[in-house]
Amino acid sequence: MRNSSDRPEFLALSAKVRAQARRFEATLVARGIDRLISAHSRRRALEGAARVAQRHLGRPLKGLEELYEREVLAAVLADDRPLDGSEGRVSAHTLRQRRVALRAYLRVIGLPGRTREEARAILDRGLGRGAGGRGYRRRDGPEVESDETGRT
Repeated sequence: MRNSSDRPEFLALSAKVRAQARRFEATLVARGIDRLISAHSRRRALEGAARVAQRHLGRPLKGLEELYEREVLAAVLADDRPLDGSEGRVSAHTLRQRRVALRAYLRVIGLPGRTREEARAILDRGLGRGAGGRGYRRRDGPEVESDETGRT
């Protein structure tokens, strides 16, 4: 079993980020949006996105609101490398869970100093940038070019 000191720095989330993620989970349950098990899965996906952001930034996040900065969001949505450093790619399901958690956080918690419409526009731009070259099509935006096989 690996010792916690063997873990890469980006895997450790700050107390503030963990607290924000727990508040997100509790809010999902309290409002009846999700059952406890689903809310827990969304929280874990959000924490995974935070870890990917930390890997991209090379430093710990100050708060979950940093996930929604344009470059960070695009990197989080496009990064399909496993967090444990193993070879390969994470599944499409994992990437989808990450996108769903990021959208749900905006819907439920929001971003300080931003209206819901502004926050949604930020996420939609990030989704568009993250989709580039990934071979999938966004439902609510312009079509993204598919891979050379013609599949979307």
